[in-house]
Amino acid sequence: MDDVIDFVVLWVDDSDEQWKREFAAYRHEATMTDNESIGSIRYGEHGMLPYWFRGIEKFTPWVRQVHFVTNGQYPKWLNLNHPKLHFVKHADFIERKYLPLFNANPIENNIYKIGGLSEKFVYFNDDMYIIAPTPQSFFFKNGLPCDAAIMTKIKRDSDSSYLSCIANDVELINRKFNKNMTLLKNPVKWLSFKYGLRQFIHPWWLLPSSKFPGFKNHHSAQPFLKSTFEKVWEVYRDELNEANKQRFRSLEDLDQSLFKYWQFASGNFSPAPLRKDRAYFDIKSETPEILKCVLERKSKLICINDADGAEEDYSRVKEVFDTILGEKSSYEI
Repeated sequence: MDDVIDFVVLWVDDSDEQWKREFAAYRHEATMTDNESIGSIRYGEHGMLPYWFRGIEKFTPWVRQVHFVTNGQYPKWLNLNHPKLHFVKHADFIERKYLPLFNANPIENNIYKIGGLSEKFVYFNDDMYIIAPTPQSFFFKNGLPCDAAIMTKIKRDSDSSYLSCIANDVELINRKFNKNMTLLKNPVKWLSFKYGLRQFIHPWWLLPSSKFPGFKNHHSAQPFLKSTFEKVWEVYRDELNEANKQRFRSLEDLDQSLFKYWQFASGNFSPAPLRKDRAYFDIKSETPEILKCVLERKSKLICINDADGAEEDYSRVKEVFDTILGEKSSYEI
């Protein structure tokens, strides 16, 4: 019997007038003012969203429902009456005292509260596209999220909200789990040959420390169990509510990785290769690689990381997307 699986995707359009007014009104609260935290690279909209919907309709027709999450804005071409589309506003699942938010991290942390969300769901950023036929088993096997539990050293960095956030996530996991006991409970999942031989270069499991040093991450669509979010919120409610207050990215953030790592530590995942059929490229510096990947369908999923001044590159990328996803989907008016 097929699993019931939903998709969740976050979207923002920095050209929206109301969004710009709110951003200007609250910008003084930002504790980090670098481009990575509050610049255009964080909020830019490049007209790629139609390909996201076309990809899921063509290559993952089995998805039950798509939860499209924004602060209330939506592209005028979007068919809000589509039977599989659930248009979700931040205010629908996040307490109003924390809004508006210009930080995706607390939004991610609360997505399990979306009404009607299935137990199994896949979380997407809007720069992650499905470009080839993708079965349910790519995301879930034996009822569990497919993932790769590979340890690596994570360092906190006061100049990087992302690295600090990941370090915060790992710190909370280490409060509740003992690394050595966790590995003993699920050795086959932690030492799977599906991860490749790199995991054996730095054998963190051999160190006597009871703490996890950190985990390898790959920026791609992430499968989750809603019950994982419910459990983590039960354990870390105070910390997560405090993180909800971070209207802009900060060194105090927690993010979706906390829930991913909890799935690792609790054994609620199915071992899978970290990067197989999951491509990641930086626009501008790797545009030729993006074009080749899309044209030759070298992956099922591709993430195209944004960069400033990449308008011409996006034009070239749209041209190749049109070769595989040129027809409108039923999600478009």
